[in-house]
Amino acid sequence: MNKSILFFLLFLLTVFTLGCSSSSGDKGKEKAGASEETDSQKNKGLEFEHNDQTFTVIPLFSQTLNYTEKVGGDSSKDRERLYQEYVISSFEDIAEEKDLEISEFYEDYFEYNTNIEELENSTKELMKQKDVIMKSVQSALKESSSKLSGTDKTIFVMPLNPTNHFPIYNLGGVTGVTLSEDTVIMKLDPSYEEEQLKYAVAHEYGHLIEGEGNGGNWGSINELVISEGKADTFARKVYPSVETSWNTPLEKNEKNEVLSVLEEEGNGYNADAYYTLERGNSNRNIPIASNYKIGAVIVEDYIENNNPSSVKEWIDLSPQQLIEKTSYEELLQ
Repeated sequence: MNKSILFFLLFLLTVFTLGCSSSSGDKGKEKAGASEETDSQKNKGLEFEHNDQTFTVIPLFSQTLNYTEKVGGDSSKDRERLYQEYVISSFEDIAEEKDLEISEFYEDYFEYNTNIEELENSTKELMKQKDVIMKSVQSALKESSSKLSGTDKTIFVMPLNPTNHFPIYNLGGVTGVTLSEDTVIMKLDPSYEEEQLKYAVAHEYGHLIEGEGNGGNWGSINELVISEGKADTFARKVYPSVETSWNTPLEKNEKNEVLSVLEEEGNGYNADAYYTLERGNSNRNIPIASNYKIGAVIVEDYIENNNPSSVKEWIDLSPQQLIEKTSYEELLQ
């Protein structure tokens, strides 16, 4: 299985934080393309430079509203086709214009929604918060780049499917997915928390930097877990005071249960097993987001025992190289 460095979905990515830093690396070339209210500016988004990187933040709010307005209350219309035409195709056109690398599975992250009224209301609320959202994403990217710079990055921001209740109620209303070393999609519910958004952006940025070194294509549960652990460890270094539902420590019995899953399934990819780690299983005493939790435990073990000289040193390691230098090397057997 070839899997683009995954998500926050980001997490479950749900909730995150970050403070704004104006370092000497910021060249001050910010273009407030999203501050005006014309359609062209809304589509263009925000572009700025920091630490010799160019960042582009593109909202897909107006495209979503075009879709909901086209469908209206007419249940006879082919809503899936219209969503493809007005939202997904717009994303594809922008990606092609900017020569962005996107995962072959990118369409899986666009959640087709039939509750048109709820989606429209949600999108309109996000439009009202657009300037704040863009500034939060910009701030998080600056903070992350100041910790570890890389190549140019593009962040798309779009409405979260309002019927996708898991991230809304469990992840602070924020999810994200890294499609390649240069492209991320962040999805928000109007109820999102700003510090959670910033933390989530930092998490996805960690995936982006990891992807620069190895492409981020992992096929086993162990590899995916370590990738999530790296991204979340990076996010916590950017925002050490931010608390999320998934970065709380595992209890001893929980940790043992999670490790038992990795020992049994970690060197292959069993979708049910990974789903159990991601969504939790109360009957087995496995909490939600255990893939992030145990990944961070293993990465922190590596850092503590190997004293790397920089973040880049451990974020560029393959999962196998990292695990074999931790107290969890038996997971490779």
